Amino acid sequence: MSETIVTIPLYTTVAPIKVDGLKTVFARINNPTRKFWVQIEPTAWTEIQDAPEAYRPVIEAALDNAAKMILTDYVKAYTIAPSELPAHIFSADSILDKAGDNDSSWLSKEELENAWKESDTRKRIIENNKYKESTEYRKVANIYAEYILKLSGKRADIPRDKLDWILAKIEDTDLESEFGLFVSRRIAQLKTRKDNKEIDLDLI
Repeated sequence: MSETIVTIPLYTTVAPIKVDGLKTVFARINNPTRKFWVQIEPTAWTEIQDAPEAYRPVIEAALDNAAKMILTDYVKAYTIAPSELPAHIFSADSILDKAGDNDSSWLSKEELENAWKESDTRKRIIENNKYKESTEYRKVANIYAEYILKLSGKRADIPRDKLDWILAKIEDTDLESEFGLFVSRRIAQLKTRKDNKEIDLDLI
């Protein structure tokens, strides 16, 4: 039995009437000029609302652009535009992946390592007296550093309930830096992933 594909309308003449709870995405294609609109569930945008307020406009703009690119790429394949398209191409994962693929501020593993070493967050952690005095403190500090450095991976394996913790520990002074922006955007992206599962520490 084939799986039913959920579709959404594609508007090609005039913009649709605004519907509460849905986000309107618009794209224009030239030669010849054509306009397209879709209304989608704003899941990706909802997921980043707990990101630092200073970052939200930047992240939302990246998501807007990603959704627009997804719509543009889809309709470009048709000489005559379809009347509907599959809803799954606008899933939160699809939009965030597209935003990540087109993100010029993505930090490589080496770049993130260097940014972490220079961050005020790391400085605060390792200069705390507990770092020298407490084995437990150093253990948690090392776990935190490990999670931070995992963020450069496309499929960072970080438990979902640790994502807010990571972001909460970032120093305010770092929030204005490339390092802080990268961490914030990656955590917003990872929070939408369905494959983010908690590790069962009782297995050993």
